[in-house]
Amino acid sequence: DDSGFDGLNGLIRLSGVNIPARAKFVSETLFGASLSSITLGLVCGQLGASSSIGPLVPFLFGSWAGYSLGLLNQWRNSKRKALMYADQYPALLRHSLESEWNMVVPQDESCLRTWILSGGVGRVTWSILAAQACQNAVNEIIQAQRQNIIDEKSEKN
Repeated sequence: DDSGFDGLNGLIRLSGVNIPARAKFVSETLFGASLSSITLGLVCGQLGASSSIGPLVPFLFGSWAGYSLGLLNQWRNSKRKALMYADQYPALLRHSLESEWNMVVPQDESCLRTWILSGGVGRVTWSILAAQACQNAVNEIIQAQRQNIIDEKSEKN
């Protein structure tokens, strides 16, 4: 996961609070897009203030562009995560698509990624939602794999 909020997510997990995947997605999207909007807006406003244009219009344009880029970045990262789950955890992603959204998904694990990409924005969107629903299970799998590596290393020493 390339999320810039991993530290915050770790603190929330330590607190024992369980935030639903979709709420986490929405908050990450709003926070990330707003932060990029403000940052790019301030940079463009500062550049405009040092020229004859003035700061207002460059700030507005920079804010709009920053928010748009923040949203596109969130979409790209979410799509990448869904496709990664389709490659690495196809049974889990398929189960989520079938059980939560009653979608008919091909049983051939090698073509799940192709099936997602060939379905247009709709399938990608549903797959992103399925990946969000699978997030906790994937984290448990990764933690178990990490623990196995640690156990194997301890046994060798």
